[in-house]
Amino acid sequence: MHLTYEGAQFGLTSQQRHTIARLRQMLPWQRRKFYKRMSGSHRQIFIYKYLNFDSADELSVKKVRDILVESKLYLSAPSDFNDPYDFRAQIEISRDAASLRENFQRSARLALDRGDDAVPHIKGRQRKVEALASRAMERLRANPHAISDAFERARERNGVACFSEDPRGLLMWAHYGAGHTGVCLQFDVTEDPGVLMITHKVRYREQLPVIEYPIRDTDIVDKVILNKGRAWEAEQEIRYVSLNVVRGSIPFDSAALRGIILGARLAKANLPSLLTMVEERKERGMREPVLYRAHQDRTCYGLTIKRFVPVEGIG
Repeated sequence: MHLTYEGAQFGLTSQQRHTIARLRQMLPWQRRKFYKRMSGSHRQIFIYKYLNFDSADELSVKKVRDILVESKLYLSAPSDFNDPYDFRAQIEISRDAASLRENFQRSARLALDRGDDAVPHIKGRQRKVEALASRAMERLRANPHAISDAFERARERNGVACFSEDPRGLLMWAHYGAGHTGVCLQFDVTEDPGVLMITHKVRYREQLPVIEYPIRDTDIVDKVILNKGRAWEAEQEIRYVSLNVVRGSIPFDSAALRGIILGARLAKANLPSLLTMVEERKERGMREPVLYRAHQDRTCYGLTIKRFVPVEGIG
């Protein structure tokens, strides 16, 4: 049974859900072809998520089980990331006073629409809007850093799930895969058009992005959400970003999980717990993922990935 993406946590419009319904009617090869031509697509059919896995560690087991069995992705807040510069930017205030006032007026109207103290008369509402905008202008003149502070608070309203393009990343296995003792999960994005199919590729750069206030929504995505320091380039990161769920989980289509890659150092004692989760998936009628294992290459600093048959053992 496929997801309908009806819940508010997905933040999808009726038109987007209509497009998803059309995609569901396509054959797999047709969806992949469509995806590679789709505007904004990173064109990676398969993306990967590295995780620690230790059957003696309840938290690591829960994180893996949430994805394998419950088909849920946890969305972290930017302040939870290893990179303290994630979702940060240099904010430059526009020198166009008219543009600033117009922005504050727009914010005031939105605040009045959301508030309980509605202003019934048009003239009264306009006076209230002008008063709120003037107050905001005064605060900005008194504290030029106010916008940067507000932007800092706003970044915490974004929930993020991180993936990678590369299942053979030595640094990724070392860090997120707990020294090659964990697992790496493989996803086919075209099987989950409401979540994984709208993931984005991160770009790496030397300087913090500069955005001008008033901020355009496109600047937030292009210059903030999808930019990181070049030191993190080895991650080859792909990310899903939500404005509706932060430090919580969002469901994804279980059909998207296609494979489980066992780390080159995954302990034999941890395998039964992992296989139990695979059996739980099958009992719930979900697609059985293909098992693989990473192996250290004998001739270079790299990994090879081969199919894994559990009856052969893991030693």
